[in-house]
Amino acid sequence: MGKYDAVDTTLGFAHQILSALVLLLGAEDDESVSIELSDDVTIHHGSDGVNKAVETRYQVSHTLNSSPSELTLKSVKLWKTLAIWGSEFSRLERYLLLTCSPVGPDLSCLVVDSDRTVLQQSLMAEATLVISEVEAKTHKHTDRLPGCRAFAQLSTLDAMALLQRITIIGSSSNVTDTDQKLSVIFRNTIRPEKRQLLIDRIREYWVNRVLKSLTKELPRIISKAEIQDFIEEMVSAITGTALPDDFGELGPTDRKSVV
Repeated sequence: MGKYDAVDTTLGFAHQILSALVLLLGAEDDESVSIELSDDVTIHHGSDGVNKAVETRYQVSHTLNSSPSELTLKSVKLWKTLAIWGSEFSRLERYLLLTCSPVGPDLSCLVVDSDRTVLQQSLMAEATLVISEVEAKTHKHTDRLPGCRAFAQLSTLDAMALLQRITIIGSSSNVTDTDQKLSVIFRNTIRPEKRQLLIDRIREYWVNRVLKSLTKELPRIISKAEIQDFIEEMVSAITGTALPDDFGELGPTDRKSVV
């Protein structure tokens, strides 16, 4: 289909939705998740107003490429992410970038908890260079310019505070690995021969729930208790003697409406 092929975009959004499910299942009991509200995926924690983040925001990057390019100081994805976080920075938020790409050495301090001073200087130098080249009309830098401007506009203190709240999780799995992740989560919940059926049901429920969130038919923020209730119901149905009640809420069909 050439330039009209939207497979990669579709898989990327599917990965985003399923990543939100995996993140919510790993969250605390009183936490919740949203998709495309404040970020690609956001875990909502609540806060004591002093020490805890109100939200952990995730940018989710996806590819099926078995050997994706390294994420580096010059990567478009990095600067597109900084365009969002730099312009909306809050000291009550944490920021995570999930990417299938490996992380280059110039960004290694964002993978582990280490000093960000050198990186801050490097990012500011790169942002200044990009902006100056655009102003001199020697390069358009269309994809990176918004991020460079957002980062350059931060004060030194805010730029460091932002970097201290950023973590990059590189070489992360892609959408094809979701069922394996869920299988690990539920390995002590249900026997192997019935586990895939449970995963299929949860995945079906979750995609439908997210769609209703995005259309605002149901609340935009989804609590962990909501998915826990569904999982309890499905485990009971799958491990019990009764069949799952897929049609319990449907009424009798109006025979006159059937042609």
